[in-house]
Amino acid sequence: MNSRLRESDTFGWYDAGDIAAILPYASHANAFLIGQAICQMVDIPKVGSFTVYSYPDHWVNDPELCLASAMTTGKTALATDLTATASGSAGATVVGGPRAGAGERRGEPGAACLSEVDDFIAKPMPAWKRAMDIVGALLGLCLCSPLFLLAAVGIMATSPGPIFFRQTRIGYKRRPFTLLKFRSMAPNCAAEKHRKFMKHLISQETDRPHTKLTDDERIFPFGLFLRKTSIDELPQLINVLRGEMSLVGPRPCLDYEAEEYLLWHSRRFYSMPGLTGLWQVSGKNRLSFQQMIRLDIQYIKRLSFWGDVKILLKTLPAVLSILLEKGP
Repeated sequence: MNSRLRESDTFGWYDAGDIAAILPYASHANAFLIGQAICQMVDIPKVGSFTVYSYPDHWVNDPELCLASAMTTGKTALATDLTATASGSAGATVVGGPRAGAGERRGEPGAACLSEVDDFIAKPMPAWKRAMDIVGALLGLCLCSPLFLLAAVGIMATSPGPIFFRQTRIGYKRRPFTLLKFRSMAPNCAAEKHRKFMKHLISQETDRPHTKLTDDERIFPFGLFLRKTSIDELPQLINVLRGEMSLVGPRPCLDYEAEEYLLWHSRRFYSMPGLTGLWQVSGKNRLSFQQMIRLDIQYIKRLSFWGDVKILLKTLPAVLSILLEKGP
């Protein structure tokens, strides 16, 4: 069955008697074929009854039809509410219309309803991961205290303004939180240049590596050093202690970046954002935005304790290799 699915798909037992599959960007026809294949896989003599819900057409086009109501009223009520009910072959009931277009964005009407889908799909954070975060963040703050002092003195000596930079980011299940960084730019800078840079980077038409915007006149010299060495990210250990981030996970994005995401990109919101991740230790600046998203999805699907340990152990060598390539 795994050979029929993509990294952005997932399937498993929904409850004791039902199997569910989530297929972002699959057409009705393909979803129906997957349903038939599942029935055959579990050796049902005659293809049983299954339901294909078109996702997210009705919720995107009609904000009143949220998954929340579907979950509370049940399948029968949902089929009654959605007028586009049609009967499929082999005893299947198909609910909904064709899939969203290839350019469907999260920022279009009804996107707020999709947060209910996030609550339904996203897995809860394992207890071992939270314990690792608390221990790791406390240890990291102790070990990195000399770097905190170096960064604070350097910023005060080279640029007027606050030491820390606070910015709203989009985290787990699209919940906004305030991310902490060491300030690397002049205070009160406009974000338009970075917005255009990220819009081009996220575009499916470009394979440009997903790098930080370092050739920016807003960045003062010591701030450039902080960025290239990733020291500017260390205050996020505080975000980890607060439970807003994890040591390992997808990097948290800005709100205007999330507005550019295609629906399959949004799968990265189904895990707590991280200080480091699979992307950082798999090539980072040499990889495109699309490759980064695929690695994020791969990480979420294969989440494990030893997987996180391996990523943490690989992070420092990965950062050092970037510095050796380009120099600070």
